[in-house]
Amino acid sequence: MIATASTDYPAPLVGEEVTYAYTGTGGTFSPDAWYDAVRRGRTFVSNGPMITLTVGHGMPGDEVRVGKAAKLHVHAQAWAPESIGAPKYWRLCRTGR
Repeated sequence: MIATASTDYPAPLVGEEVTYAYTGTGGTFSPDAWYDAVRRGRTFVSNGPMITLTVGHGMPGDEVRVGKAAKLHVHAQAWAPESIGAPKYWRLCRTGR
């Protein structure tokens, strides 16, 4: 599942939610790199706060296969402009089995 955003009527503001796509570190931004990142599922949707998430060495869009008794390290970080304030809570959901 790839996270993307859109606006539906009656939305408070058109374009209030934004799709962010991780295109890698360094280099020059290009629309092709952004579309490739979206196709790979390296996305998150936000109306303000920025979010990073990794599970083991996997990031959004990766399939992380582990054994039944495996322990996973989850690293999540969120931040936001001072004008809207830092996120106060998280909800981490999983899909699949």
